[in-house]
Amino acid sequence: MRPYDIILNKREGKEHTKKEINNLIEGYTKDEIPDYQLSAWAMAVFFQGMTAKETAYLTTAMAR
Repeated sequence: MRPYDIILNKREGKEHTKKEINNLIEGYTKDEIPDYQLSAWAMAVFFQGMTAKETAYLTTAMAR
């Protein structure tokens, strides 16, 4: 899934899947996703929030 689609889904208030979050974090740490796209995602999260499941997925992805 493209980072743009992940950002758009969160902007629209949709819940991320584990795969989406893993792809986002993995892509960012491999320098495949630029800072500005992760910043756009972070802003979407700021306005839409994250569920407990999404937060757990993100924490696990970042720890790996």
